[in-house]
Amino acid sequence: MTDLAALQRFAIPGSITIDAGCGGLPRVSIATPTCRGEVYLHGAHVTAWQPTGQAPVIWMGSQSWFAAGKPIRGGIPVCWPWFGPAAEAGQPAHGLARLADWDLSSVTVDADGTAIVVLRLALPAPASDVRLTARFGRRLEVELAAINTGSAAFTVGEALHTYLAVADVRRVAVRGLGGAAGADRVAQPFAITGAEPLTIAAETDLLFEGHTGEVVVDDAVLHRQLRVAKRGSRSTVVWNPWIAKAARMPDFGDHEWPGMLCVEAANALANAYELAPGATHRMATVIEVL
Repeated sequence: MTDLAALQRFAIPGSITIDAGCGGLPRVSIATPTCRGEVYLHGAHVTAWQPTGQAPVIWMGSQSWFAAGKPIRGGIPVCWPWFGPAAEAGQPAHGLARLADWDLSSVTVDADGTAIVVLRLALPAPASDVRLTARFGRRLEVELAAINTGSAAFTVGEALHTYLAVADVRRVAVRGLGGAAGADRVAQPFAITGAEPLTIAAETDLLFEGHTGEVVVDDAVLHRQLRVAKRGSRSTVVWNPWIAKAARMPDFGDHEWPGMLCVEAANALANAYELAPGATHRMATVIEVL
């Protein structure tokens, strides 16, 4: 459902508004005593979360496209049902979900002020029913649930490609990856073992396999820590494009890279899984300011 007039039935006076956002794309905006937030139906894409009294936690690029058939840069892109380049020629990188227009299923506000937005995407191939539930409150929880509605199993690679806002990525310490094994996707094919803490000093694209724990991003400039926990995820990705790659990306401002760091809950590459007919898989990321 993308008709704005029809979507108004989901609005909640004083808390939830539904309007045309950037590029005229439908969005749900949250303004409660606990936080402000935003999610677009295009890609089921969370583009803002700011707890009351805090600086914004989710980073958005100033050069992002907001257009049909193009991904949104920043926020929390939904990579599904594959992560990275497509196996088939002509298919988009990071899957179909982040380019699709999702349906808005429900919007509610709990007694504690948490706003809950549920979006749904039905796909014919692979035959699936995908739901994204975003809970905006004193913490942000985003859950991706996929049901195989077909008669054949298929392989899923996925990520909640979360862009965190930081003051200066060069002064950030990432804790919780010490000893985790994975791959350096910039310096392929070199394997890595996570440092404790991990710091960022160059283009970074690290995929830690079999990592199920939480990560804490210690921002020395903003004097805050962001805790990123997860469920149903066996991969953690840490990414920053740095100078040269940011300059090559047409939807990424040349000088914006110091203000973001991606810490992603994922089931990627070796951690992709098979979804049997009738089966459901859930993956979630939970972010809070410590």
